Amino acid sequence: MGRVAAGQGPARGTTGLGISGRSRRSAEGRILFDWSSHVPLSTYELKPTQLRIPTFRYSHKNMAKADRLERLDAHRSELEAEYTAAFMEALRITASGKWGLFGHNSDRWTRAAAAPIIANLAEIGEAIDQIRDQLMMAPFELQQQFLAARGPVAPQALGEPKQAQAWLDQLAADISER
Repeated sequence: MGRVAAGQGPARGTTGLGISGRSRRSAEGRILFDWSSHVPLSTYELKPTQLRIPTFRYSHKNMAKADRLERLDAHRSELEAEYTAAFMEALRITASGKWGLFGHNSDRWTRAAAAPIIANLAEIGEAIDQIRDQLMMAPFELQQQFLAARGPVAPQALGEPKQAQAWLDQLAADISER
């Protein structure tokens, strides 16, 4: 009933898996199915080639992508550590009395003196943000906070050295929590 003899193709009117039940032809040649003689699937003998079981295929392409993303994440961590170290050094210099890191005053000389430090931080920060974008992560929070703190402030605001010391204290507390 619906079985295929060895070496032959599927019987006409069957699915090839031998589960269509008894089939017969009408006088016009159309195939008619008799579903009343349905036999449960477990009674049929199916060859392994007839089963379509989805399997996970281990490929070198998937492994290469995972390795590349892992290396990219490790590089991101290194750049973030480098940014944090450079930023803390800039904060120490500012806390010792050298103005210009936060750009609170419009003095051309202090901005020019701090420009290489800020350019270095911006370059590292942009590289971190590009990598974080590739990894579908949020932008680097420390850089975003620093950029938000830069620029002109009200006359009664803390000076740059005191602000830098507050940042150093906050970063030291954050590092000790990790």
